[in-house]
Parts: sequence; structure tokens; C-alpha cells
Amino acid sequence: MNIEIKKIIIKNFKSIKNITLNINDLIVMVGKNGSGKTNIIEAINFNKVLFKPEPIKSPFTKWWGYSNLVYNHNIEEPISFSFNFTVDGHKLFYEYDIMDNNGLPNFISEHIVIENYVDILREGSKVEIKHLDNAIEKLSKTDFGNIQYLNIDEAEIFSKIKKTQYINDISTNQSIISMTLVGSSMNAGGSGISRLNINRNMGTQNFFDMKNYIIVASPILKPDNKNMYNNLADFVFFSGLRNIFNNIIAAGPIDYKAIKNRVPVAGPSLISEDGSGLVRMLYQYFLKNRSLPELVENGIKTFFPGWELNFEAMPDGTVTLVVKYGDGYFYPPNLPLGFYKLIMVLELIEQKPELLIIDEIENSFHEKMIEYILDAISARGIKTIISTHSPMVVDLVDLKNILIVKMVNNQTKVERISNPRRKAESLIKEGITPSESLLYGGIDH
Repeated sequence: MNIEIKKIIIKNFKSIKNITLNINDLIVMVGKNGSGKTNIIEAINFNKVLFKPEPIKSPFTKWWGYSNLVYNHNIEEPISFSFNFTVDGHKLFYEYDIMDNNGLPNFISEHIVIENYVDILREGSKVEIKHLDNAIEKLSKTDFGNIQYLNIDEAEIFSKIKKTQYINDISTNQSIISMTLVGSSMNAGGSGISRLNINRNMGTQNFFDMKNYIIVASPILKPDNKNMYNNLADFVFFSGLRNIFNNIIAAGPIDYKAIKNRVPVAGPSLISEDGSGLVRMLYQYFLKNRSLPELVENGIKTFFPGWELNFEAMPDGTVTLVVKYGDGYFYPPNLPLGFYKLIMVLELIEQKPELLIIDEIENSFHEKMIEYILDAISARGIKTIISTHSPMVVDLVDLKNILIVKMVNNQTKVERISNPRRKAESLIKEGITPSESLLYGGIDH
């Protein structure tokens, strides 16, 4: 399955009133301190907090409440996000507005569009499902054959598809993509037909309760070993869309204390923004494969030749990493922070996230390490957002990848360099580097 994030629009988040991010292969954010680069990163990461697999208690706690997240501290206004994706080449749009309800998320509205098939709009506790005319026409000519898996007949399918379907009394504390759903699906005439039963208020409901089920038609997805979804509607409603947000991975400043201490062997295979979980993940990989991930192994050989990464497990169920060099062994307090950051970022790249975010990539890295990481990202085709204050980083990337971040009238604004090729040629003629123009002199973009 091939998933791509194409565009993100952020509204009313911290210093961001309204910005659009077109997600190309690499975005390098450049701007002064306080311009809002970190707020852009936090806005994207907020979706990972909001749509995490376990039930949400309060997605606002990390920021000390909703008032610290919403633009201008105006708690009467919603925070809004919209996303454009492609899934196996099929266009998918998702948008939501959210506010605070005594610490809980309060979904004011949601909008899902599966191109050429269906438009789903949620306003408060009510959801409308409308199939598009071209989808209705296509399905009217379809021979459904054996539809026993849907537990309904062909006439019922057409009755549902041709008219607007409604789901009422939805809990506003949950997203329609996060509700517990049961259902079944089938393929017919090049389309997928899904029968979905909505758990409206996070309670227990009977799947065969005909009052609550909906029919959604959508494109069929390509089968592969990693694809558990028959069609795009199944993907949206059975956690596939949430998994996109959970597969956005960020690398921020490393918590050296968290990394150098012994950690329990048992636990989730997840790496936090501060590096927590790195040692456990590498150890679990080593136990399974008797080796390190290829990128990590090659990175160590390239920048720390002669170092051999090992692990020391203790009877109490904890583990720490140990480096063997020559006849000596070196434990975490003796290892440089750049070593930890290198293996962390390379391991995150190895996981092939939907979107990788690296905050201030230059910290603890020299130029050759940064080049190595950028090459690894490019080779694997991973969409990446990087923030930087470093002239070195700016001069390593193409001007088309630069996103200028500014604070204008207390609002974060973003803009690209127009005609980056012509700008690059002009700078070369003038003997000026991109970083000198961008970071110090200002560029006519």
C-alpha cells in the first residue's frame, strides 16, 4: 500500500492563524527564533496525540490546556486541520474542527471526501453520508453477484447508496475515524462495498442492529502483505487513517538521562521525540535478527569506525547498550550525544514513517553526518520536515526545499522561494551562498 501526505492546512494553532504546507519530499524550515517553526512541528504532532490508539482522556494536557494551544488564547474558537492524502493513487481528504469540553476533545465538525465516491460530513453529533452522482451511476450498472457477506440484499444496498444516510447522536468527544466499528465488505465491478456499524457513544452495540449500519462505496485497494484493508472506506474507518497520524515520527532534543539509564526489556517498541525507547527498540530488534538495523550498522561503521554496539541485559529485566572498542568497553555515561542522536535518527528512517520531522537537525551533528542523513532520507523516499538555524544545512539543500517562516503581526506565515533555480544561479554569479542571503541578508524570494 502506497500512502502519501500531500498537503496540510493548519488553522488557529498557537501562533498559526492559517498556513498551508504542501508536503514535497523535503521541507527545510528556516526562520528567526520565535517565528513559529516549533509551533508548526507541534501542530503536526498534536494529531498524533489526538489519534493515538489508546482512548483519549485529554489531548490538551501536554500543553497545559486548550487555551495554550488555540490562537490568541481564544477558547471560543476551534483549532482546525485539513489533510490531503493519496492511498494507492486514490485521493482522500480529511478535515476537522476541534474545541475543548472540560479537558476532553470536542469535535465540532469533520469532513471526509473519497474522490469520485462519497462525501461524509459531521456537524456536532450528526453525520451525513452522501454518495456522489458518478459513483451512484457506476454502481447502478454493477452486478453484485454474491453479497452474502454483507448480510443484506442488493436492493438495500442501492437504497442506502442513492439517498443521504444519517448517523445521529454521535458522541462529540470522539472522532468518526476513532469510533469502534464492526462490519464487512465485498468487491463488485471495480468498487468496494462496506457495511459498517457505528459505535455511537463508545458503548456495546449489536452488529446486527439495522438502525445503526451504513453502506459506503469506495475504491478497491491493492492487496499486499501489509495491507489489511479491502477498500478505502475500510481504511478510513478501521484505523488506517488514524495509523497515518501515528506513523508521523519526530526527533527532537534528546533526553540524555533517559537514554543512558537502564530500561525495561519489556515494553512498546516506540521511540519518543526525546529518544526514550531507543535502547529497547534496538535490543528487541537485535534479539529477533541477531544484528542491528542496516542503516544503524552502516552509520556506526562510517562515523565511529571500530565501535561495536552491544547490549547488557540484567537479571532484573533491564538492558543498556555498551560499546566495545578495541579491548575496552564503554557504557552510556562515556558515549557522546552525537552517537545517540545518529543511531536514533537512522533508526527512525529505517522505520519508513509517513512523515519524519527533525527539529534542529544540526544539534550534535557535523556536516558529513547531516549529508549522510539527508542522503538516507532521499534514498528511501521519506517525506521529511526539518527545522534549522544552521547555514551549513541551508547550503546543503536545494532552494526549492526551503520554507521561510516569519512572524508577521503576531501570526506565523510561511512562503517558498519563487523560481528557486533562477535565484540559485543569481546567487552564484554574485558569489553569495544561500545561507548568507537567507539567514543574514534576506533573499528576494
